[in-house]
Amino acid sequence: MSDIEKKVRALMSQGSEHEKLDYKTSIDTTNKGDIVEISKDIAAMLSSGGGSLLIGADDTGNASGTFTDDLYEKFDETILRAKLKKYIDEPFDVRVSSTKFDSSNFILIECSEYADGFVVFKADGQYEKNSKAKVVFRAGDVFVRHGSASEKWQQHDIRRIVAGQVSKERSEWLKEIGGVGLASGDNTRSMKAILKNEANRLKQKINESELTIHDIEVSLDRVTKVSIEAIDSEDDNLFKASVDTLNTIYNLGFNSQGTWRLSNGFNPVELWYEVLIRIPLIGGACIESKRYDLATLIVMQNVDGDDGDYYTNWYRHALTMSARANYSPREVNDEPRSMLSATTSLFRENKQYKKILNWDYDEGRTFIVRFDYLAAITITDSLQKYDQSQYYPSFAFYDKTRVIQMMKDILLTDEIREKLFKSTPSQLAQYINSIDQTAQHAGNYFWHTGQWRGELSAFMQQAASS
Repeated sequence: MSDIEKKVRALMSQGSEHEKLDYKTSIDTTNKGDIVEISKDIAAMLSSGGGSLLIGADDTGNASGTFTDDLYEKFDETILRAKLKKYIDEPFDVRVSSTKFDSSNFILIECSEYADGFVVFKADGQYEKNSKAKVVFRAGDVFVRHGSASEKWQQHDIRRIVAGQVSKERSEWLKEIGGVGLASGDNTRSMKAILKNEANRLKQKINESELTIHDIEVSLDRVTKVSIEAIDSEDDNLFKASVDTLNTIYNLGFNSQGTWRLSNGFNPVELWYEVLIRIPLIGGACIESKRYDLATLIVMQNVDGDDGDYYTNWYRHALTMSARANYSPREVNDEPRSMLSATTSLFRENKQYKKILNWDYDEGRTFIVRFDYLAAITITDSLQKYDQSQYYPSFAFYDKTRVIQMMKDILLTDEIREKLFKSTPSQLAQYINSIDQTAQHAGNYFWHTGQWRGELSAFMQQAASS
């Protein structure tokens, strides 16, 4: 028994069609109707991650008996491919095999995932049936598999396919830099060149009116990856370069006159939001390594343009602009509805971030909550006054006990505290109390003032009274 016969028998034994398998009773490559119909099904398979079309089988997987010797001998793979090219842009991976057994004829068409993720028909597919024109698809249509049917895609299909493409590009890029010892001077220079290329690539796409959310996500994930790798490798120089690159990308949202870049169909809030939800990932990685100094560095990045006259940092600017544009946090099963839930969702659902960060769900949540709390203190310290307009207590929707260990590290160790903040202990105590009051108002059940215990409580009381 040949390999193709084994494969065909295995497909027939499945007994019913599904997303990855379509049975066809017969095909005539000289018949336009057959070509148009099978082009629709092949395109749907290509757009759905690949699959197989078995010609010569009925809906239950049995030999149809209608794929006659005449049709089988007349089948022309060259004609099929030429017709597919009329409707589908190359390259597409479609492999055709044929076999005969048990007095029956079979053609197997195997489709691999389309390189671009989904097929957009470039010409109308129609033919005449019963003296009437039957339109199967139009130029610009996209078909996918819904169970055993090939149908026009819907919104959820778009999200799924785009997410798959983003994940694939992430994986390919991570393989490219994976295992690289970033401590090496040559590799650091190489990583800096990659960072620069990402910023330039996005800028060019904006100028050419070609930037998509897909482009933004892929580039930001690449830069975020380098940031986290730099923390792990203790390469502060590369870390600062990666943060500078993120800031450069963020400020692409402003034009040379300092106003929002709203031309060419580009919405800068989309860019700012995607940066916003990745900042706590990098900050959380800093917290995990107890590099609190690097965490404060990533918070205090400037905002270009007219907005920079009011906002002292990109963290608050991004959050405010996203909220005004009704960007809702990504939902997580048991997450409070806050901006941090979007970040938690990102590291929880994305396999690449899971691998890079190696956090379980709860510890990851703790790291990003600690970062957000430290961000509020850092911003207040930089202003040398309490000003709620420059931060928002997203951390307040989580239990305060998550930050206690970090606060012990920071407040009770003079060297760390003095390295991070220019405020005196007395000023810090005042700022922290003010931040906690705002957080209690926002978080209600989760966050309470006066919840410090032991040495932390003593520090706060002593500092406040001095």
